[in-house]
Amino acid sequence: MKKLVLLSFLLPYLVWAQAPLKIETRNPVSPSWKAMLGPDEVIRDDKYLNEEILDLVECYVRDSVLERVAERHRVFPGPVIRWVGLRWKAIQMEKTKWVGTSCTEIRIPDKPLFTEYDVNFNLVPHLPKYREMLWRGIETQLGYPRVKKEERDRPPYVPMTDETLEQYHLHCECTPLADSLVVINEKFYPCIRPSNLASHPNFGEKETSVGLYGSFISDCNHSCHPEIHPYEWIWWLDLNPQTEKPAHSRTWVVGMMRDVSNRMKHWTPDPRTGVISVPFAFSSTAKTWKIQLERLVSNEMDPEDFKQLVLPEGTFDLNFTQKELTVDDPALPGRKFVITTHGAQSSEALRAWIDHLNYDPSAQVVTGFFNLALSVKDVYTTKVRFVSSEK
Repeated sequence: MKKLVLLSFLLPYLVWAQAPLKIETRNPVSPSWKAMLGPDEVIRDDKYLNEEILDLVECYVRDSVLERVAERHRVFPGPVIRWVGLRWKAIQMEKTKWVGTSCTEIRIPDKPLFTEYDVNFNLVPHLPKYREMLWRGIETQLGYPRVKKEERDRPPYVPMTDETLEQYHLHCECTPLADSLVVINEKFYPCIRPSNLASHPNFGEKETSVGLYGSFISDCNHSCHPEIHPYEWIWWLDLNPQTEKPAHSRTWVVGMMRDVSNRMKHWTPDPRTGVISVPFAFSSTAKTWKIQLERLVSNEMDPEDFKQLVLPEGTFDLNFTQKELTVDDPALPGRKFVITTHGAQSSEALRAWIDHLNYDPSAQVVTGFFNLALSVKDVYTTKVRFVSSEK
């Protein structure tokens, strides 16, 4: 009987140990994948390359299709002024990804904490598909009578060119959880003055590239200009030139944010449930590929809503400090992933997995995605660091 009890306890671990990861493809990798193995300064000094790498991220939320075409202010006179067009209106009904580079410092309210405490990015797009997306938003804006006639024949209300691009940006807004502002400001991104991008340890400079996912809308409370409002997933590379990082490493900062301003009740209700896939590139000559997770800020998880996600086989929880996953490929003998956490995270609403493993023998690079699936009431943020090791 004791042996049966012991076997039942060990069975999950035995099954897990018998399922090594497979290299799925052997395709040549693009320069953006290979650049993740290079020095920070190469990415930092090339906005286009930085944005290409950020665009490799894939993500979604469970309620990716907007329930309503418009949202309004929830305090008086919100119900009244919406009838004269003062509201937020969807440009498209499906939430979308956006990547760009900040052209201004992050915008933080200069007033005491209030309901609409927006933390905003103004992002210039350098990749063609996001330039086209921004222009579609501007064309939508021009369909409203909010833009003065004398302004319509100059940027940003005429098609952009390479020379005028820096005059175009997309406004991206979210009101983070008020109860966590202090710790979000310290560990994730600047949201309390005088903190800013240039001084924050996760950025280190004003012109930083950021990826976002959220609702693509027109803000007709102002000039009907296009926005991502609210953004929900947000991610960037930690390229801070003032901080030391482990050799042969690449660090991502990732977060799920719910807008808590009460303006977006139908677009971002709680909980926030979704998946983000973070790309990695490792040297195939390294023996061990380390994935280090450092949770930054989070609040209550939601196991019930999490059950609505359909996840692949091979997922695992994060209730450990270290886990090893072996790789089964004759060309890469003895290779393994070692995943570590800064403290076990016991939750039924948080799982991870590795997939889309690709080996490019000519470039000696192994690429893939580290995936996080979660359901959280308001905020979940983490660092994901990929480190190659010869041991």
